[in-house]
Amino acid sequence: MTDLIRIMLVEDDADICDSYKLALNNNSKMRLCYVTDSERDALCHLESHEMDVIILDLELREGDGISFLEELKLARQSKPFVVVVTNTISKIILNLVRQNGADYIYQKTNLSYSPYKVLSIIEKAFPYKQMTDTQNEMLLVEKYTQEKYDRLTRKYIMDYLQNMGFRTSMIGTKCLQEILFLIVSGEKRLEDTSLGELYAAAGKVYNNSDINVEKAIRVAIEGTWRMTKLSVLERYYPFGYNKEKGKPTNRDFIYNLSYKLRSE
Repeated sequence: MTDLIRIMLVEDDADICDSYKLALNNNSKMRLCYVTDSERDALCHLESHEMDVIILDLELREGDGISFLEELKLARQSKPFVVVVTNTISKIILNLVRQNGADYIYQKTNLSYSPYKVLSIIEKAFPYKQMTDTQNEMLLVEKYTQEKYDRLTRKYIMDYLQNMGFRTSMIGTKCLQEILFLIVSGEKRLEDTSLGELYAAAGKVYNNSDINVEKAIRVAIEGTWRMTKLSVLERYYPFGYNKEKGKPTNRDFIYNLSYKLRSE
């Protein structure tokens, strides 16, 4: 980010271009970095040069302003602050311009129109655009950081279950992973959530009823306790359970294991 506001002027009227150059001649806050009357040329320039603001006319020697805005939306680089300056009074066209990403529209039919007025608006509005971009970037980073954390948490839980002897292909194991994730990640609190609600939440993910989820988890636990060595089970599940039944209940397993995973 630079202290100077870098401006691109996309305009096919030579007199208007000269008037902007004159208005910016002694402006210490802005610099006119590029002038073109071509949609294609403007887009090509933006591929290798950063601009803070684009002053855009809708009618160009080559191409047009609306097509330019459409292409700009598809570009990978961050979008500059776009001020459309136009003679049109058509509400349909003006709405189309807004929908395609124009930040501000200044009609030349406005009696107060002048390059100085447009530049004055840019000077006042651009800092808010910078602030919004920063907030959006922070939200984007936060979003991807959270997504990465969730992905790693789910993987850790599934790896833990697999090390215990759970078969990852079983729907019961997948439902266990979902329920344990909800608790470990803090989306659900053990103190405030019933087992039925947890079954329902997992069932929503895997398109199953809470009754089927309960049964699938029970089958997965039974199979693991039947097939896995006791020493391995005790290493990953160091909690007591009814030895006559030969396995922990769904409730005990979920509550004890989620407590252990959260504490690690």
